[in-house]
Amino acid sequence: MFPFISQFPFLTPLRFLCRWVLPAVLYSNRAQCHLNNSNWDSALNDCNDAMARCLEGLFRIFDY
Repeated sequence: MFPFISQFPFLTPLRFLCRWVLPAVLYSNRAQCHLNNSNWDSALNDCNDAMARCLEGLFRIFDY
């Protein structure tokens, strides 16, 4: 995606945060908004997406 990333190793944690952590946080925030509006199914779907994103990120960490 970005071939110059390998030249700057300090960008790797930032890339990890942007790829895995930030979307999980956004999904969980959106799930909280759904809960406040009593949209239970939408909240559950967003929580599942957030957990999947976190687990996928963890598997990528320990895969290397």
